[in-house]
Amino acid sequence: MEWIPSKARAIICTINSSNIAFGQVVLAGIAYLLRDWRKLQVALAAPHFIFFALTWWCSESARWLILNGRSDEALKNLQRVARINGRPEMIDKLTKETVRTTLACLGKGFMAAAFSTSYLYTGELYPTVIRQTGMGFASTMARVGSMAAPVVLILDEVLPALPGLVYGGSAMVAGCFACFLPETLNMPLPETIDDVEIKRTGRNPAPQESTLLCERVASGSGAVV
Repeated sequence: MEWIPSKARAIICTINSSNIAFGQVVLAGIAYLLRDWRKLQVALAAPHFIFFALTWWCSESARWLILNGRSDEALKNLQRVARINGRPEMIDKLTKETVRTTLACLGKGFMAAAFSTSYLYTGELYPTVIRQTGMGFASTMARVGSMAAPVVLILDEVLPALPGLVYGGSAMVAGCFACFLPETLNMPLPETIDDVEIKRTGRNPAPQESTLLCERVASGSGAVV
């Protein structure tokens, strides 16, 4: 499918799906001619071995090669296909396109990793009393960003590089602001807003706060402080 042009992809896929029904029709005729089940089994299995042998001459998926860090081999396959299709002028453009595709795949992978990390990190930032509310608000803002993303693409009518600047610039600004957030590695989750303030300022709890906390713990266990 990946080697098929976009215009012919629907037709080719339909033909491939039709081959299943065609094979069922042919199966009845072959079974009528070959009454012995052993000969029938050989006749049905032989085409599979032939097609399997032909796969060694088929070009590997360029997308798969790029994703697995084999860009040079992907470029050679694309150049070979360009020569077969009689498009020699495309060979010089393939190097640039392959580099762009590689960078796009890497960017997509980094975005997936950043999303997973930020989702976990956001939950560790909020104290328990507002964690679900904060996570819901952050998730809502993420959905708003995804809804606004197609609108940003319209900016290319003003300046072709403007959508990329908006996407890349917003990511860089967010990354700079993230440098001011506290570290949460191997740290206990905050329970209250006061815990967050204490962690941010680095001050110890006031004596009155400590006494009040002890009284709450003691009253729950039946002891007297």
